[in-house]
Amino acid sequence: MVNHHPDKSLEIKKGQQWELWLVSAPREIILGAFPTLEELNQAQITLYNAWENARFPQDPCLSSVRQ
Repeated sequence: MVNHHPDKSLEIKKGQQWELWLVSAPREIILGAFPTLEELNQAQITLYNAWENARFPQDPCLSSVRQ
């Protein structure tokens, strides 16, 4: 996957739970904490699908709203 925003990235950290972070210097924002790696992976898939749907909407009428 190409990172179109090189100043932003997703990071995974392991504490008591698996954590998904959005890193954009100088800030870090936790997007969620998950008890299992499988739940973390599902959250990443859901996030990616939402991002894809926003970039490439199925309804052409909505494309002007999302851009």
